[in-house]
Amino acid sequence: MSKKKILTKKIADQLIDGDESVDMSEYSTLNEDADEVLCEYYGDLELSGLSEISENVAEILSQHQGFLKGHEGRLDLSSLSNISDPTAESLSNHYGPVDLSGLNSFSDSASRSFSEHEGWLSLKGLSSINEYAVECLSNHRGGLYLSGLKSICDQSSKFFSRHAYFLDLSGLNSLTADSMQNLAQHSGILKLPEEFEEKVSQLSPHFEVLTEEIVDEFLYIMERSGFDYEEGYDQSTFDNLPGELRKYRAITDDAAERISTYEWGVNLDGLKEISDSAAESFGRKEIWKFDDDDVFGQISLMGLLSLSDNAARSLANLEKNELLLPTSLIDKVEKHRNETGSSDTDAVEELLDDNLNSLDMLEALKEKIEKKIEEKKK
Repeated sequence: MSKKKILTKKIADQLIDGDESVDMSEYSTLNEDADEVLCEYYGDLELSGLSEISENVAEILSQHQGFLKGHEGRLDLSSLSNISDPTAESLSNHYGPVDLSGLNSFSDSASRSFSEHEGWLSLKGLSSINEYAVECLSNHRGGLYLSGLKSICDQSSKFFSRHAYFLDLSGLNSLTADSMQNLAQHSGILKLPEEFEEKVSQLSPHFEVLTEEIVDEFLYIMERSGFDYEEGYDQSTFDNLPGELRKYRAITDDAAERISTYEWGVNLDGLKEISDSAAESFGRKEIWKFDDDDVFGQISLMGLLSLSDNAARSLANLEKNELLLPTSLIDKVEKHRNETGSSDTDAVEELLDDNLNSLDMLEALKEKIEKKIEEKKK
């Protein structure tokens, strides 16, 4: 049997001091004198190795507010298989994401406590949940990860429809027609198994227009879905990727402006048309790439049916490999891209001509000065 590793105050201090060799997830036990140090840590508390925590430790860890201070503040307790109601109440006070994906049960009292929680909550380990718990969690202010649920009743689906944030029900094996109709009223980003996703989206009135609020939720999820700038996306990113953005048929100008600040790729293939203002925002979208060939910030608009000249001119500011368009619209954008290139070339040639003229003038002035110097010598 492997020896338990204890996370002591000394080790916690090393972490606070920036010692990158410390891996919090390796420790199965946490000394109570270390928790007060950890709650001051600016970043994720990766305590996934802990199999149990005391109520006192939970109360102190709930004070960790790294995200509130402008940096990651996830509290990872994903190895806990059960928690007491007082522990749940304390953890619900944590401002920011809480990972309790190892829990195999969730009491009514815990559900009431987490109805007031702000930040995403992972309960992926739950295979079932009662109606009262769903009613409480529908008031939860943040993403809900419940991919372990295999089925839900119609009443639970009605409660879920009131939830306003990201909702992961991707593990469901079945859904009644009434449940699909209820879930279609969910106003946030909804993740379902592929066989139900299209049916629910067709019933949903919320897939008509992509708003700034929905984009904000998308960006929030992507920022917290396991991305590492050196290693790239890990599998959890793809597991959490809300693909519903591609199903919106229209987009507000404010939403387009928000997307322009996101440097990674966005699939908006459901859009049938975009305004000139939206195209202008897309035309100056931040693009992240390793080099000219490896582009990771493409914007896909493969569903567009038409483009105005002004919209095409704006999109021409993106490179060919930064923009995906239907074949029927590529030439229209390319024409403006060529115009932009020609105007740039003309500007450069004009600048060179001006510089050459200036050099000629300087040369002439130099000759005059040298001539006067020679005259004075005589």
